[in-house]
Amino acid sequence: MRLLLVDDDDAQIYFLEKCFISVDGYDTYSAMNGREALEIYKAHGPFDVVITDYQMPGMTRVELILAIRKINPDQHCVLQTSEPQKLLPGVAQLKKPYLLRSLIRALRLPVQPLLF
Repeated sequence: MRLLLVDDDDAQIYFLEKCFISVDGYDTYSAMNGREALEIYKAHGPFDVVITDYQMPGMTRVELILAIRKINPDQHCVLQTSEPQKLLPGVAQLKKPYLLRSLIRALRLPVQPLLF
């Protein structure tokens, strides 16, 4: 499984990389902001799942998801947030802090493309 991890929090990126790099069959890329993530996506995408934080400097998570979905409308995205009331249609969401099994379940959810 190919994953793109996007978060401006070093600790969260470290946690996610530690979870997946040690597992055979997972290929992970990470970015600290939306612009960097979009460049990685253009160079190495598509990914099986893009996991992004809700709040990031620069490009917002909505801008990132829309830009990625212009390239690949069916891209599966998981949004991790401590603000669960801010929902995005068509995006799996995890409330921080979450259990690893919740993340694994979200990776497998069939999610429709983002619609506005």
